[in-house]
Amino acid sequence: MKLHQIRPWLIAVFLILFACAGRVQKNDVAEVGRLGISVQEFTYRYSFNPFLFKIKDPQAAKKEVLAALIAEKMLSQEAEKHNKIQPDVKIKIREHEREAMIEELRRDSVEKTIRISDAELQKEYNRSLQEIEAEIFAFNCKANAIEVRRRMLNGEAFGQALAEVLPRSPKAGQAMIHKKLTWPITNAALEAHVYSMKEKQVSPPIFINGKYYLLYVQSVKKIGRASRADFNDRRKALEDHIMRRKIRIKYTAFFRRRLVPALGRLNRKIVYKALNLLAKEIVYSAKKPSRPFAEFHSLPDDVNLAVRSFLPEIASATAVTFPSGKVWNTKALFQKLQYGPYAFDYSGPKRFKESFIKNTELLLEHQAIYQLARAKVYAEKKQVRLESAMWDSYYKAAGYRHYLLAHAGFTAWGDSTVKNKNGLTRIQQERLDFMDRYLSRLLGRYQIKINQDKFKALQPQKLDMVMMKSHFAHRLVAPMLEPLEGLPLWQRKINDLFRTSGIQ
Repeated sequence: MKLHQIRPWLIAVFLILFACAGRVQKNDVAEVGRLGISVQEFTYRYSFNPFLFKIKDPQAAKKEVLAALIAEKMLSQEAEKHNKIQPDVKIKIREHEREAMIEELRRDSVEKTIRISDAELQKEYNRSLQEIEAEIFAFNCKANAIEVRRRMLNGEAFGQALAEVLPRSPKAGQAMIHKKLTWPITNAALEAHVYSMKEKQVSPPIFINGKYYLLYVQSVKKIGRASRADFNDRRKALEDHIMRRKIRIKYTAFFRRRLVPALGRLNRKIVYKALNLLAKEIVYSAKKPSRPFAEFHSLPDDVNLAVRSFLPEIASATAVTFPSGKVWNTKALFQKLQYGPYAFDYSGPKRFKESFIKNTELLLEHQAIYQLARAKVYAEKKQVRLESAMWDSYYKAAGYRHYLLAHAGFTAWGDSTVKNKNGLTRIQQERLDFMDRYLSRLLGRYQIKINQDKFKALQPQKLDMVMMKSHFAHRLVAPMLEPLEGLPLWQRKINDLFRTSGIQ
């Protein structure tokens, strides 16, 4: 399975392509009872699907996705009909609507306001043809950085100025780094200075992650020949880099102007007490080099059990106070962190606590955007409704399937390790047979309309991978969708439906 983080320009392309996809029948790929399958949902569930890699024929893959979506829409409506929607499912659905509102308001307020001119692209291209040889030193004290720079401006060499100013202590700063800087420079603070400097210049102190850096440019060299063909080849990368830089600048201004006044205030004393108690309950695991981000996970499912074990004065104490007067107690704060798009570092107690505080601050930032979005009724925005509907049916269907299998009376008799010719144990085969019969019966109860022209015209890209959102940690762009295999009754009936709908 491949795992990629979606680029802002790529998701913008998807949003533009599917902005017109709505709940009107003619704009849907299909209707299942009262639920539609939108062009956007079908494309997302098809493109970002690692389970399709075994299906080489795109037309066959399209039919598999449509069949699985029809089953999902039926199960979702059955869950509603029988009132079998668990509280955690409702929370997850609300959380995805909240995230869709946050993303849409951010796009409207930041991304959609950005324009990139040809002159900016040319300037960025010229930067990409440079190699800057520099010496960099990190100071723990700003005064020392200022003094070294003053001496250098008066003609002293970098090394001499450092020797004169810094005390002989390992805490005074880090060893000098000799580096060749080439495009793209991803450190925003460093990039802002490096391309504006000439040879033999020294920068003012640059504050990065708690330290003050001096940058001394030794030389600036050309590393490529400019040409129209090379410019065109690099154009997308240039646009992407400029877009990211502009988004960062725009969002910083938006944050200061619109979000800071609406941020909730954290009761650090009570939250730290609760965090210390929670940290004792966590099972930590060291980072595995072969699996990037393997030590990052959401809060455990039993976090509420841990919270309930706290002293009452901690669990019910006010953890966050908002400018509106609204408050969250400790239990509410922990629940929002558990179900939200927040990944915590489980490599050790210290890192877990640090990630917890960072995620809490991020949650408050997201909440401020959400309140703005609610005030502007963003729940009614077309893109928000499309994304919310997709996750709504996914969670309801998954929850109802688990409910059905848990209450179907299966018993694990005999040797549970013995597998049949299909590689399944007896209980696994029983569950598969049960779902085969159940879905086949449902297919006769729902009115299903397939938009033949819309389905045939769709040519989504088959990426065979999951795609992560750029603004939310460990959040998928779309739920994964497994083809329904090993269901012979279902397969015959769905094939009959496809034939009568003109889909071969």
